[in-house]
Amino acid sequence: MEIEQVSPGRRAGRHWRWYLLALLIVGAAMIALQAAGIRLKSSTGESVQDISLSPILQGDALVKFAISNEAGAKRASYIRQAIAAYKKALPSPAAYRRIGLTKELLLKQSGISELTRIASPSANRGLTRDQKARLAREAAMWRDIFKSERLSVKQANRYTPEVENTNAGPLSKLAAAEVYQRSGQIARARDIRQQARGEALATLAAGTVLLLMMLGGGLVGIGLTVVFFTTYARELSRTQPPRIQTSVLVLSFLVFMLALLVLDSIVALTIEASEMDTSARSTQVIALLLEAGATLAAFALGLGMLHALVGRTGERISEIGLRSAALGRDILWGIGGYAAALPFFGIAVIISQVLDNTVFRNIQTPEHPLTPFFAGGSTAAFAVVFVMGAVIAPLVEETFFRGALYGALRGGMGVWLAAAVSAAIFAVGHPLPSNFLPIWVLGFVFAILREKTGSLVPSMVAHCIHNAMTIMLTRLFF
Repeated sequence: MEIEQVSPGRRAGRHWRWYLLALLIVGAAMIALQAAGIRLKSSTGESVQDISLSPILQGDALVKFAISNEAGAKRASYIRQAIAAYKKALPSPAAYRRIGLTKELLLKQSGISELTRIASPSANRGLTRDQKARLAREAAMWRDIFKSERLSVKQANRYTPEVENTNAGPLSKLAAAEVYQRSGQIARARDIRQQARGEALATLAAGTVLLLMMLGGGLVGIGLTVVFFTTYARELSRTQPPRIQTSVLVLSFLVFMLALLVLDSIVALTIEASEMDTSARSTQVIALLLEAGATLAAFALGLGMLHALVGRTGERISEIGLRSAALGRDILWGIGGYAAALPFFGIAVIISQVLDNTVFRNIQTPEHPLTPFFAGGSTAAFAVVFVMGAVIAPLVEETFFRGALYGALRGGMGVWLAAAVSAAIFAVGHPLPSNFLPIWVLGFVFAILREKTGSLVPSMVAHCIHNAMTIMLTRLFF
């Protein structure tokens, strides 16, 4: 790619079609990597390869609804739906554990068969020796707990910490209460059950508030969208593209993407080689910090390349949008922009669900790799994930996708097509196929915010709000 020594204000983007080809190759590579992780469903709807986490999360949410209802037809319906959701994740140990505990704790039926199958060969396929040994010890623990009419206080004190740290979602606390109940500690068991119900009710209340906020924001967003298109749409076609060479932006973006892919692979191989159990709460924070370090290192390399190149061409790095003439105004644009995106995002989610049940019914979208950490991980892991999602991701992704990538496309394509193409490349970096259309909508809106304000601050703010809301909702319900 040709880089020319130019004075500030002069743009040398004559070969933007070649740059576009390079970006399309990157996009194709990202799709290929996504395809490698896509799971094909069998005729029974179960995954042929690794089991998706989605049924587990759905079941956990339904269990919380059941816990919040003390009795009645609704409670029974939630329990049945939860078990049906968990069955879709069989033969994973997490699914067997939850089915068995749901039967024992909520239906008052025997769940020993499922609880002991967590250590079966089908459930243990692909696990390390230590993980298999731990599951075998857990299966023995459940036999002791649920096959005994009564436990000693010594047994209860030994089992309770293990039960509370078991990956059983909202059922862990109820299982701990059952241990106390069987050891004669009735008052303590009652207190824990009341605490579990109180947490479920608080979860539903907080989740309802967040959902109402999103609904209200979406309604406001409809009005903001109308105002925007009637007031600013024509203005966008007359704005000037970034005064920085296309080749500089493309090279910086490619360095960032290559560094991110390589460093992420190194982290994944390191975790695998060390046999680190990322389902264990003690090691979750370590794994997350490695991931965060890889992202920030790629960000530094990409930004370093951009800084070095603009030093040669005499241009300014602030041209990609790393500036703000009025910070308060830009923050308000970010809040309003996210509100305007919500109605289109909601429509995109509905369309994606319809496509999942029709066109893509035989394809299962992989989970986002961070989902297990903020859905059912420790408080420390959740805090790290929140910082990664609500701070690091908006900073890094907006800098390179809306700053470098959109800026590179803007000079040769114009505003609307550049926003669409950059959003598509952004979307294919997320789990496919379900997430493509909703993420594309967000990427498109973020690019328009960047164009309208000349700053990346609004898109960073909107990105931060979306990720924070998503993480909190997932944590609350799942």
